[in-house]
Amino acid sequence: IKVATKREDKRLKEDKKKQGVLAKQAKLANAASKLQTKQRQIAAKAAQDVVRVFILPPTMADLKRRLNARAQDAADVIERRLGRSKGEIEKWTDYDYVIVNEDFDLAYAELAHIYHAERLKGARNPWLTPFVNRLMDEPI
Repeated sequence: IKVATKREDKRLKEDKKKQGVLAKQAKLANAASKLQTKQRQIAAKAAQDVVRVFILPPTMADLKRRLNARAQDAADVIERRLGRSKGEIEKWTDYDYVIVNEDFDLAYAELAHIYHAERLKGARNPWLTPFVNRLMDEPI
């Protein structure tokens, strides 16, 4: 009788532990689902006001040299990045603007021009509609 009781106790403890794990998994799945929904909502809203800029290296040799010169990553990390680089570069047409970074100061200036041009778009300036309406109402 004692052996059966010990087995039952052990089984009950295991069942309780499994139920706890299942409950945690369910909570985690629910949280992940809510997070994915929120991410989709943010992405949909942000997609309306996103400017995508792709910055290309002038050559693959320059890309490798720059990654190594930064000395921020281990050699294996740099090799993985270089291995992925051509796949990423193939997607350049998905972007609104492309800058070839031959000279840092020039590339930075080009990026600044893009920023300023995008800030001047009417859709990004909600104050323009009332301004233009008041302007149109003024006598000449």
